[in-house]
Amino acid sequence: LHPMVHAHPISGRLSVYLHLGMTGAVIEVNDVPDKPDEKSLRLLEDEEMRQLFNQYNDLLNAGLSDDSPYRTAPERQQRPEGVKPFTTAYQYEKGDVVFIDNLAVAHRAAPEAHESHLKQGLRVLHRTTIKAMKNFDPPYGLPPMVNVHGPNPLGQGVWRGGGVGYRWDDGIRMQN
Repeated sequence: LHPMVHAHPISGRLSVYLHLGMTGAVIEVNDVPDKPDEKSLRLLEDEEMRQLFNQYNDLLNAGLSDDSPYRTAPERQQRPEGVKPFTTAYQYEKGDVVFIDNLAVAHRAAPEAHESHLKQGLRVLHRTTIKAMKNFDPPYGLPPMVNVHGPNPLGQGVWRGGGVGYRWDDGIRMQN
C-alpha cells in the first residue's frame, strides 16, 4: 500500500503514484463526524474507479496545457512538433539507456510497443529499480503490505487481487 498522492522525497512537489495496469484498489480516507482524530476507510466502487482511471488516462494522453499553473518556465520552452504539452516521446536506438524517476514522472510505452515482434521488431527491456530513500508507509494505521491474493480487507468496493489490476476499460489492450 502507498499513498496515491505523495510529496517527492527530494523536491517536495506533489506527485500522483497511480499505475493504470497494476492498481487493484483505491482506498478513500474520510473524516469521522464529531471525531476529529478518527478516519474511516472505504474502497472505491466500480463506477468511481472507472471515472478516476478514465480521468487519469485522459490527463496522461493530453499532457498539461502551456498555460497550466503546474508548469514552470523551463517547461514552457518550444517543443518539437507533434509532442504534446508536458510530455515527451523518446525513440530508442540500440545501446540507449534511459533513467526515469518513478516517483515524479508518469510514463508508459506507446501502443505500438505491445504489437507482435513480427510487426514491430523485437523489443528487449531491462529494468532496474533502485530502493527509495524511505518507505512510503501509508498513514491511518494501514499496513505497508497486504496479501493481494487474499480477500477484500474492507468488505465492500473494488478489490482486484493478484497483481493484475482493475480492468477499467475493456477496449484498451494494455492498461499501463
